Amino acid sequence: MAFNTNLIDERRRRQSISLAAWAIAIKGLTGIAIATVFFPNVSAFCFEPTNRNFHIEYIRSKSFPKKNICMTSQDIDCSYSDTSRYVDELLELAERKKEKDESLDDNAVRDLFRNLSSEENYILDDKSPSLLFDPLVGYYNVSYTLTSRPNDNPVGGKWTRGLWTVKRTMQHVLPPLPVVPAHTNNSDDSGDQNESVSVASKSVAQVINAIRLELLWGFVSVWVLLRGDAVPLKLDPAWTKSSDEIGIDDSIKQKSPSKLLPNLSDRTVKAYFDRPRIGVSLRSRNSSKTFLKRVLTLGPTSAVVLDTPYADDRIRLGKGGTSGSQFLFNRLPETDKEARDGWKWVLEENSKGVGRSLTKKSLVFRLGILGLAFSIINRIAQQRWMKVIAGTYALVSGISIFGLVRSTGGIETEGDTYMKGKQ
Repeated sequence: MAFNTNLIDERRRRQSISLAAWAIAIKGLTGIAIATVFFPNVSAFCFEPTNRNFHIEYIRSKSFPKKNICMTSQDIDCSYSDTSRYVDELLELAERKKEKDESLDDNAVRDLFRNLSSEENYILDDKSPSLLFDPLVGYYNVSYTLTSRPNDNPVGGKWTRGLWTVKRTMQHVLPPLPVVPAHTNNSDDSGDQNESVSVASKSVAQVINAIRLELLWGFVSVWVLLRGDAVPLKLDPAWTKSSDEIGIDDSIKQKSPSKLLPNLSDRTVKAYFDRPRIGVSLRSRNSSKTFLKRVLTLGPTSAVVLDTPYADDRIRLGKGGTSGSQFLFNRLPETDKEARDGWKWVLEENSKGVGRSLTKKSLVFRLGILGLAFSIINRIAQQRWMKVIAGTYALVSGISIFGLVRSTGGIETEGDTYMKGKQ
């Protein structure tokens, strides 16, 4: 009898647990049904199985219709979850490229670019154009580049070819500079000043292209910077009016985007870049501190057309408006001080420890003066060792002057994709 009593108690306990579980399930389903009927705009859980794991994405909806609230894990079409998965896969492929994975397929990256680019439809508000570009502000690393032609080099230009080591390539989007009215009495400079003010007044952001190089095992550190003002293409005078309508000359025609790709979004800008600035400093091997900082300004101004077909809190996609090159930029954390502040001294004119930047003309003049001084000392000293030093310097300075005269600051000026910037 004791055995039978225990068996009956065990059956009753299992029945109680089963009834309690059914009651909880019924209450839960009833709550979901009530929320779906009376609160169609509430947030929903969207379940989507993937080949890697089972994702549960929390979607904050502004105005979801009832049919778009996902409640099952089968045959679900949830655009936010797809977007998140595309971004995950892109970042994974970028990491594989960083590790120099030879099996990496660029076509898979192109497919992900195309899928993400079709997710958004941006509309520019002419009265408040900056609202469309404010979400792009941030510090970014260039993680992946796809070019339409094999010989194109849109990231770094000529600086990727040399005896130095490329450590980092970045493109930051920062708030626009305040507009400063032009004050000049020189009629020759008034046109250039007015053009700069016009561009700055329509700018919605600054674009900073930053490259960090190292020489001599890190003893010499080099920053190459391009700072530009981004103007929405729809607000750019060279785009809104044709050259025939306003009667501009050939030099202005070269600045206008003559061969734009189709299907560019309203987030397309034309970035007017200043002349390249090269910051050179020395660094001790046992410390990250730099000293003997000098800034050079070389090369011409330039301009590029860049579209942003997709951006979120992790990545930003870029597309060349004339070249068709595609870029993946990933946002950098606040702890990355080098990316956020390490390059800023190159743009600070007359800052402490840097001094005034040297231009191409001033460098050639200094090399010439130094060569003249060596020549005078050689004539006075009449020593053989002095002749060797003077001859060596003459050879080195001659090569340096020739290189400076032909230098473009690393900008690729040849080809049909180069456009002049503001003067």
